[in-house]
Amino acid sequence: ALTGSALSGTDYEFTSPQVVDIPVGVYDGTVATAIPIPTLSITGDADVEGDDTIDLVLGSATGDATLGAQTTTTYTINNDDIPTVTITASDDTATELGTTPGDFTVSLSAINNTGSDIEVNYSVGGTATPVDDYDALTGTVAIPTGQTSATIIVDPNDDNLTEPTETVEVTLDAGTGYTIGTPNTATVNIISEDDVPPSGYTVTIDQDPINSSNQDEVSFTFSGAPTFLTSYDYTFTSDGDGNVASVTGVGPVLSSNQTVNSIDLSSLQDGLITLTVTVSNVLGTEGPETSDTAVKLTTIPSGYTVSFDQDPIDQTNENNVSFTFSNAEVDATYNYTISSSGGGTDVIGNGTISSANQQISGIDLSGLPNGTITLSVILSNDNGAGAPATDTATKQTCFAGTTAPTLNGTSTEFCVEDLSDFSQDLDDYVDVTANLVWSTDPDPGQTGSHLTTSSVVSNPGTYYGFYYDAVNDCASPTVTVILSVNEEPNAGTTTAVSRCSDSSNGNTILDLDDQISDEDPGFWSLTSSVSGSSIIIDGSNIVNFVGQPDGEYIFTYTATALGICSDQTVELKVTVNDCSGPCDAGNVAPALNGGSSTIEFCDEVSANLNDYVISTPPSGTELIWSTSDEPSETGAHLNNPNVVSPGTYYGFYYDSVNDCGSPVLAITLERNFTPTIDSTSGDASCGSSILTLSASASVEDDSTINYTWYDAPTGGNIVGTSDTFTTNTLTETTSFYVTASANGCESERVEVVATIYEELSAGIPIEDLTVCNVSSDEGPTTFDLDDGLMGQDAGTWTIITDPSNGEATLNAENIVDFTGLPSGAYVFEYTTQPVGDCTETSSAQLTITVQDCISNETIDLAITKEVNDDEVLLDEEVRFTITVENMTTDRVEDIVVSDVLEDGFELLSSDPSKGNYDETTGEWTIDELVGEESATLDIRARVIELGTLTNTASLSSSLPIDDNPDNDTATVEVKVNRSQCEDPGTLCTIFSPNNDGDNDTLTLVGHTSYPNNSLEIFDRYGNSVFQMDGYDSSWDGTGKNGDLPNGTYFYILDLNGDGTDVVKGWIQIVR
Repeated sequence: ALTGSALSGTDYEFTSPQVVDIPVGVYDGTVATAIPIPTLSITGDADVEGDDTIDLVLGSATGDATLGAQTTTTYTINNDDIPTVTITASDDTATELGTTPGDFTVSLSAINNTGSDIEVNYSVGGTATPVDDYDALTGTVAIPTGQTSATIIVDPNDDNLTEPTETVEVTLDAGTGYTIGTPNTATVNIISEDDVPPSGYTVTIDQDPINSSNQDEVSFTFSGAPTFLTSYDYTFTSDGDGNVASVTGVGPVLSSNQTVNSIDLSSLQDGLITLTVTVSNVLGTEGPETSDTAVKLTTIPSGYTVSFDQDPIDQTNENNVSFTFSNAEVDATYNYTISSSGGGTDVIGNGTISSANQQISGIDLSGLPNGTITLSVILSNDNGAGAPATDTATKQTCFAGTTAPTLNGTSTEFCVEDLSDFSQDLDDYVDVTANLVWSTDPDPGQTGSHLTTSSVVSNPGTYYGFYYDAVNDCASPTVTVILSVNEEPNAGTTTAVSRCSDSSNGNTILDLDDQISDEDPGFWSLTSSVSGSSIIIDGSNIVNFVGQPDGEYIFTYTATALGICSDQTVELKVTVNDCSGPCDAGNVAPALNGGSSTIEFCDEVSANLNDYVISTPPSGTELIWSTSDEPSETGAHLNNPNVVSPGTYYGFYYDSVNDCGSPVLAITLERNFTPTIDSTSGDASCGSSILTLSASASVEDDSTINYTWYDAPTGGNIVGTSDTFTTNTLTETTSFYVTASANGCESERVEVVATIYEELSAGIPIEDLTVCNVSSDEGPTTFDLDDGLMGQDAGTWTIITDPSNGEATLNAENIVDFTGLPSGAYVFEYTTQPVGDCTETSSAQLTITVQDCISNETIDLAITKEVNDDEVLLDEEVRFTITVENMTTDRVEDIVVSDVLEDGFELLSSDPSKGNYDETTGEWTIDELVGEESATLDIRARVIELGTLTNTASLSSSLPIDDNPDNDTATVEVKVNRSQCEDPGTLCTIFSPNNDGDNDTLTLVGHTSYPNNSLEIFDRYGNSVFQMDGYDSSWDGTGKNGDLPNGTYFYILDLNGDGTDVVKGWIQIVR
């Protein structure tokens, strides 16, 4: 009988019971003589099932046979039917709204009758992202026994993102117990219901104005542009042609503050340029239109003219000349040059045109000589300069007048002790000295003869005075002054002498000329004689004293004067005696040293009388000084030649044995006094002027005082010689120095100041001043008005415009406290105070805008940092992205973020979306972030050290101050590994086959050194996806069905191909 799992009539055919005949002599118990079971045949079928069994049972035996111990056996029918598996999208649409799933059906070509699940492998692709867009699929599906199919469910996730329809693509992979049929792949579409129009973005044209130099490189910048699957389109037009022509463009939005560059607007006409931009999401839904404008001007100024407003220009208007434009281009820059045919330095100026017919005034041409005045003006803008516009006028000025200076009668004749001491101030002859010039040439045009340094002269001669206009090189008629100077005659120095009246006892003859020296021409006379004498002076000035009475005779020498000088005299004393007694003193007085016998001292006398004698005493005598002219009066003799008192002292050679002396030498010591300057008086003027200075001095002995004025504290030039001094025209404050002298004794110089006050200025107001009316980090609540002006003279403040209706007040220091006052523009006026004779005041107004400010609002800036790859190989690049986000709705200013790379990084570049990054200090500065605004900083760096490197970004400062330190610092780590792609025989385990020319194939380092190698790659299910003997680094990640998906794969590398050097490991495909 037959039993078992196989079905009779289905799996096999058999007639039961069945008799098996065993012929005699055929079966010997070996396999070779085994007798088959008749009528048992196996029936093939197409069922997918497990192996079946047939159990055979022997019944009874007949004849000579008996049943042995084994009466049963099992026959196994092996199943040879393998099903084909296919896949279809049984529901090819899934929706995020309501999260309606889609599904795939995986079908067998026959019912699974294997008794267990058939596990079918599959891989997942498509544009949808697992987890984000749908629940991740497992990669296998089980078809239960007794079933022909199973379902793969795609459950979508609602991500609230505006995005296109995305796909989930499932491809069947090889496995056990099935073969892959067709179709082997299917797709489910995930439909998103989200369609949010982009919003919150603005644009700014980066060039304004647009000119000829930048019109073909215009750019605009987004602010707050959404970046998730968005694109922009823009249109530029110009009102120059009524906004007909346009320049358009489109592109993807890559960053919220993206700049779109290199837009050529040269085809648009000049005028107001309007930019219109819309941003669309991936579904094509447009956001609101946003726009910006800029002025386009690509032409240079043209068609303008200028004209002088004064012609002729003369002394009444030369310092306030003006000219007027016609048809000038507003906002263009003007540059003018004004020159004279008479030479001189050109007058130049510049500014900005505010109106087409603007007048430029207040031009000072006083420095230009007379002649034809030429005005040349050029207008320019960003595109270049226009042609010069010119005009001419005639300048004819002369401030010298038509009247010659008037002489005041001061004497022009002088008598001086020494011609070298002569000096005279020519200005003393004219009372009005403004612009007065003296010359040695009668022609004022001979400027080389002008006395430019000083009007004080030291030589006699003829001088010509006139009023002179140096700017215009013209003069008034002249006046002539002839200085006549004579030297006071010198009577010389005499030496007393004695003569004998008896010729038998000595010399009786005296040549008067032998007793005088250094005398000027003159004559001798006898002015005192002894009674009974009869003295005769012959034609040779010789006198014979024979028979004349003994006694003293006085002869006078008179030096004859010239001009207004007076004759000068000197006396000669001659002592006559009979010479009968002995006396070794001789008959000649001690000889003077060549100077004057009258010696003058200033304030104190101190002299050694011997210093004035050059002769030697006769033998047996000594030089004696006495207060008496009689040598015999010994009581008057001085014990010491050093004297400190003024007076006349007599020196002689004295013979003490015979009590007699020689003729005497009279020395007179005079003490003079230095004057004291008791007071000085300066002068002051508002603007350039001629000033008068004065001094007053006194002297102890009431001598005549002389004054001398100098232009320097030492040395310098003499500029005046009286107690008053009139300056030339001064344009700035100048110091002069005066001395007083009497009898040759001059005082120290005393400074006297001639002050020139500049015309009073109220200063220049500082513009755009703002203060707060609440305590805030945005600015102060008080302001010192004096700090709002530049270059002001002394003055006072008043309030002109007061939005607080009288609550605003100034304290003593001109500080205003605006705390609590209404917002608005407060206007204050500053008025100068008179100084000296500068009585004309000036005023300036200062505007201060008071506003509400952030009142110490708390703010929170959040710092985040990301790195594009936190595990890299040595010498690879990484990119850090630092984001600073204003977490509040308030404005934050003056933000400083510090991000300093440590030594293991080499900085390559930096790109802040806003602000500036200093690559030296590592400081990222941002002027301002408005509420909820963020900014990013990208830093590219190369890793140059192994190990774990860190990079930290931290908030350094802001205004207001951040009060949440928890998110003020962000740090990322980068693990730097040594590349595995260095040693021969190793695989570079990560490659990116995306056809970009970089790392597109799996590299075996030094593959030419291993020509017999063998490489096989397996997927995670153990399926071989690639095999090659003699691998040559050429595999690009392609399998039999095309590009393999990204992921991890495993390899077996037999380097020598003989199993002696086998390496196993993993690789990654990253496209």
